Amino acid sequence: MTLVETSLLPKDVFLQHSAENSWTLGQWARWDGNEYWSSPDGEVALAFRVLGRVALVVTNPVGSSEHFEIAIADFQRFCDSNNLTPAFYCVNHKTQRALRGSNWKTIEVGKEAVIQTAKFATQTSTARILRHAASRAARHNCSAIITRWSEMTENQRMCVREILEERANLRRLPNIGFTVGTASAFDSDEVDLALAVDCDGRILAVTSWHAVRRNGSVAGRTLETISRSKDSFNGVLDFLIGEAIHHFKQQGVQIVSLSGIPLLRSDPSSPDFRQRLKSKAVKIAKARLEPFYGFEGLRRFKQKFEPELHSLYLVYPNRSDLVKVAVALLWAYFL
Repeated sequence: MTLVETSLLPKDVFLQHSAENSWTLGQWARWDGNEYWSSPDGEVALAFRVLGRVALVVTNPVGSSEHFEIAIADFQRFCDSNNLTPAFYCVNHKTQRALRGSNWKTIEVGKEAVIQTAKFATQTSTARILRHAASRAARHNCSAIITRWSEMTENQRMCVREILEERANLRRLPNIGFTVGTASAFDSDEVDLALAVDCDGRILAVTSWHAVRRNGSVAGRTLETISRSKDSFNGVLDFLIGEAIHHFKQQGVQIVSLSGIPLLRSDPSSPDFRQRLKSKAVKIAKARLEPFYGFEGLRRFKQKFEPELHSLYLVYPNRSDLVKVAVALLWAYFL
């Protein structure tokens, strides 16, 4: 649909806006299919996708959180002028608090797994896992390389694409769409790639890490893509992630996000009936999708690294909007 409003931004202008400061899930804002909006005062910008009659904002707005509440009211007026229902997906507590101030409704839809690099692998269990993974890597003559797409040979790029295609072909349902990184997103100075490579130069696994910026400098990294070849050894991803985090720590990176764990919620027990009903709906959705997408396996894998778990929210204006927002989410993921 054609949006009528002068506050829309070209993508390159939005990227300039986010080059100074970005959130740990900020890479979602860069992907194809997004529109970009700026508040009238230019203090806040956000990325959204138009799905039916829903404007689905993907992750947190860019800008100072003290301006969020006013900017969100401006964005709601923009949506009203275009006959759209706004909704904010996978936002953190700062955005959720600004929205709840306007009496928006909230559902916890997952957790973000965040590691403080200063504390990484100081816990006994994580250190033990990484030692075992490093021992297996040594037995398989495997090492980790941190690089960028532009620095790789064409043969290496082809190997990475093949690994990603292998992963997609193993799924029983279509690959989850707009929150999954692809090789097309790798060709950026904001993305570092960690490769597990054997003594013959064969790539066994790949992870991609998007930059998180504070005042223009790289202060963090977010895991975007993770995949291994079908004939790689067990523990190769443990090894590769551990090596990547140690590398980023040496570069001065303070936080590393292992990205989100979908449909993982805090203790669902609540005296409020509506909250219990929302918890039950999320639990049902998780049970239906688990056999196909393995969210529980993803949770167990990420929790091996003992991250902090930060809540992620879906926030929408009215209870009556929930069904069409849920449908828009399904379109975003699977169409």
